[in-house]
Amino acid sequence: MQMTRVFSIAPSAPFLVTLAHALLDGTLVPGFAPRGDPLALASATVYLPTRRAGRLFADALLEASGADAMLLPRIVPLGDVDEDTLAFSEEAPLLAPPRAVSPVHRRIALAALVERWRDALAAGIGQAAVAAGPSATVALADELASLFDQMMTAGVKWSRLESLALEEHDRFFELSLDFLRIARAAWLEHLDGLGLVEPAERRDVLVHAETTRLKRLGAAAGPVIAAGSTGSLPATARLLAAIAGLPQGAVVLPGLDLDMEDDAFALLTEAGSGAPDHPQYNLARLISTLGVSRGDVAELGTRAIFGRERLLSEAMRQSETT
Repeated sequence: MQMTRVFSIAPSAPFLVTLAHALLDGTLVPGFAPRGDPLALASATVYLPTRRAGRLFADALLEASGADAMLLPRIVPLGDVDEDTLAFSEEAPLLAPPRAVSPVHRRIALAALVERWRDALAAGIGQAAVAAGPSATVALADELASLFDQMMTAGVKWSRLESLALEEHDRFFELSLDFLRIARAAWLEHLDGLGLVEPAERRDVLVHAETTRLKRLGAAAGPVIAAGSTGSLPATARLLAAIAGLPQGAVVLPGLDLDMEDDAFALLTEAGSGAPDHPQYNLARLISTLGVSRGDVAELGTRAIFGRERLLSEAMRQSETT
């Protein structure tokens, strides 16, 4: 059985510099040490959280190599999958994701929905109860768009709203919930009529297609490394799990707490008593998705001598474990 290669870089270590040295020295992928082969590095793919991180990593690689110039690996921002690559894969006929609605279009359309709700409430109670003015209307539309994005990103079904205990809230909460149901239905109908989708939905379709492509390629994908992501988005977490399972795949986590006691760490994601606001929560969920324990995670680089990681771990300790 293949061993999953999952690593972590401590917060006090320079992340991209440490990653660059680990990649060049062959620490991440056994048998792949491109420091001595300037052409080999170009066969690797590195996924990083942002485009800016990608540019800085390219600089870190060049500095770590000590060369004047080099062939870089393919550097891909997570969540911004290269559609040109997918266009030539076997997933292309099944992909064809529709266009995403633009932010301006969404703001105007949702503001119109909010305005109609405001007028309906005002007619019912005799005064403006919400969005009393254009700026407030736009602000509420932005909040509505943000809620749509969060629900889509977290994979929360809208049917969950039906399970809310209305008796625990006031009448305005019930009115707001009714508006959410109506607004969501009207918004989806609006998008369907234009052949558009939410940006978050399109992103998830592309990430899923990339996940499928890598699984299908297997060993043919070559060295593939994903670094710097906490896997907070379910689609991204599944992509990281696919990369970790590749014959030449590796995942590098940003600052996994390796000092916290096992019982305290397990408590972070325990049903009913989890701590979703804890800095380690997403990482705790991610390593579960990757199918590894903290004991399987190897630390890269050298920590600062001041014991900062231990101090941070104790400072963020849950009250139940003190």
